[in-house]
Amino acid sequence: MAAKLWEDTVVTALRDAQWMNCKGHALPQTFPPGFVKLDGNAESALGDLLYSSGERYYLIEVKSGRPDISSEWIDSDGKYKPKKIYSSLTFLWKELEKASSQKNDPDTGFYRNAILQSAACHYFSYWNEWTLGNIATGEVVVEPYIAACLDLLDLKLAPNKFGIRPWNNNNFLLGREINGEILAGKALAVQKMLSESYRGFAVAKKNGILHTKNSYPLGLPLPQFQDYINTLTDTAGKGELDIHAIVLSNTGRVFKAVSSTAELRNFLTPDLLETKSPEQKLILINQSNPSSLRSTAGKPKNGSSKS
Repeated sequence: MAAKLWEDTVVTALRDAQWMNCKGHALPQTFPPGFVKLDGNAESALGDLLYSSGERYYLIEVKSGRPDISSEWIDSDGKYKPKKIYSSLTFLWKELEKASSQKNDPDTGFYRNAILQSAACHYFSYWNEWTLGNIATGEVVVEPYIAACLDLLDLKLAPNKFGIRPWNNNNFLLGREINGEILAGKALAVQKMLSESYRGFAVAKKNGILHTKNSYPLGLPLPQFQDYINTLTDTAGKGELDIHAIVLSNTGRVFKAVSSTAELRNFLTPDLLETKSPEQKLILINQSNPSSLRSTAGKPKNGSSKS
């Protein structure tokens, strides 16, 4: 019961931070209720979505505290039992490691892009507590899903070679550049996640010193966000995802609870948008580099092999 109350508190803090960030954006026509629960859907002004310039999207999985993150791969009996989302990212992470170890592997770009998309938009959010003097205080923070999993995996509990395991000292941090220096940490206050001043950093440690390998904005534009969701769910294969998450945008237009594969994949499917006539029906087209028409082959699902 206490954990559920903390989760509701985190959800409310996410909504508050989102609306505080609305300054400078065109406000949606529908305003939020005073309190939003994870098991209910908040309103979304979907009609304006495809016309929002610069809007960025986030997939937030809510936890009552950081220790609860391990429930993604450890069940209530303390045994290794990964959820589908965790298994999907484990597969993508291991495939990137495999491709990166081979010279000129054509799959490296696909898997690197999937992992960077994850680091940019897919987070845990939880209440982060500390002591200031003799007073206990804290705030709601976000932490990249993949980074938290890398940090919290107990190798003694996970079967050999299973789980999201570190390799080449790779990690993902959140922060910003100040006076030519990058200051970043594991977690970031939720208000800062929505600020354009903060970024994500793919880093690796060499000789005890962290070096930046990549830098990216927090959140993803709609086409890239949908691409990541498709990759995540396609990799998971058949069956429902065990997920309780929030999809939100930095402008305040979208704040939606998702708890199934269908809800996650189709939360912004144009078929759900208001259509005035068949001729005005909207479809979502992913942007790509100009090229001649050619057939494209999809990537293998988790557990499948290439031909």
